[in-house]
Amino acid sequence: RFKDLYLSGGVHLGGTDAAHKLTDYEEGSYDATISCDSGSITLYSTHNRLVYKKIGNLVHVSGLIAIQAVSSPTGATRLNLPFAIPNLTDSAGVSSQMMAGFFNGSAVTNGIYNVYAEMAEGTSNARLFIQGKSVGSTNNIGDNNVAAGADMFVNLTYQTA
Repeated sequence: RFKDLYLSGGVHLGGTDAAHKLTDYEEGSYDATISCDSGSITLYSTHNRLVYKKIGNLVHVSGLIAIQAVSSPTGATRLNLPFAIPNLTDSAGVSSQMMAGFFNGSAVTNGIYNVYAEMAEGTSNARLFIQGKSVGSTNNIGDNNVAAGADMFVNLTYQTA
């Protein structure tokens, strides 16, 4: 029976080969930012902190971010991530997830919408799309779909190197 256990070099779970060795565990937080191809989306400094948990090469990011101001944002809209997504064989590092948010831009009726997050290999961000304006459609969040007072509930899991 142990109270605390400290290991250097990792622990093997379910096997003794390298694939079963856990060598990294980290918890932390970081300041989220949203960037657009043009224009800007600014987050409240009191609602821009996201938390992450990294277990081996798997990262989970979560939290609430709130939009303070927008200035003519258009084009691809991206949320920064705490770790880079590696380039793996046959696009094995690509990930996509669904989240939700309250949106109030001029192109949408105020309300809760699905957010599709696409995480491409070789990047450190998630491209954000709003869904639900019409069946099967996706649009960049920055294209008149967000205004001051919008919120996004971030819940992403992806692979890192």
